[in-house]
Amino acid sequence: MVNRIVAIIFLCLTTAAHAEIQQITLKSEIFANERTLRVYLPDGYDADRTEPYPVLYMNDGQNLFSAETSMTGQEWYMDETLDAMIGKGVPPMIVIGIDVNSYADRGNEYLPWPDEYLNPYIEEPNGKKYPDFLETEVLPLIEDNYNVGKSPEYRTLGGSSYGGLITMYTATEKDLFANYLIESPSFYVKKGEIFKILRRKEISANKIYMGIGTHEGMSSCEQAANEEAVDDMRRAVELMKGNFKLYDVVEDCGLHSEEYWGRRLPTALINLFGN
Repeated sequence: MVNRIVAIIFLCLTTAAHAEIQQITLKSEIFANERTLRVYLPDGYDADRTEPYPVLYMNDGQNLFSAETSMTGQEWYMDETLDAMIGKGVPPMIVIGIDVNSYADRGNEYLPWPDEYLNPYIEEPNGKKYPDFLETEVLPLIEDNYNVGKSPEYRTLGGSSYGGLITMYTATEKDLFANYLIESPSFYVKKGEIFKILRRKEISANKIYMGIGTHEGMSSCEQAANEEAVDDMRRAVELMKGNFKLYDVVEDCGLHSEEYWGRRLPTALINLFGN
């Protein structure tokens, strides 16, 4: 039974702690390439701590911590947000930002099915391999090198847009993660193929957070609201089956960008990790 909770939090954040962000290289046999993993270690990270750290694995890692590395020129301000919130509502935690190397790689890796609106179009994307990529390549690398939990209850997976779609797809395919952070997901792909999966599969999870803006794809709030995007998220909310807590947020005048995903990040963190 889904326990549905609606909440949104905006915080004025000031940073005091000083986290470390490391970069490691992952060579992928599944996608025949290599990429950077960005590892946020909280202030005071203890490699020998008895209790392992919870981990938030995030797609589009290049967009999380710096506008300079972001594909869009915007960032989530993930590190500043966590620096301010750890110990004040959320526990010390590690974030793994999983980079993609290009827009072409992003479509190829995050799309389980072709997107007719993608230009250039990819006829046979490889997103169905992404859950295996996480299971056999990402998780072992992190769990062999950092003091993190090695079972689903310690793991959260998140992403936005295509990254949100592949996050939901992974949730329906494997029981690797206990929690999910899904922002502005591209559920329209292949005429809503993800909805067919949600109808027939139950999701094994503890908590799921989903966020959307009323003006996804628009350039300003002066334009008409994108009712289709909001309806798609609400449709997913109604279709999802499983014994988890669900937090779904619709932000009035929310646009489709890192700025707005970052604005809603405190809400997601409190709901998924809050004490």
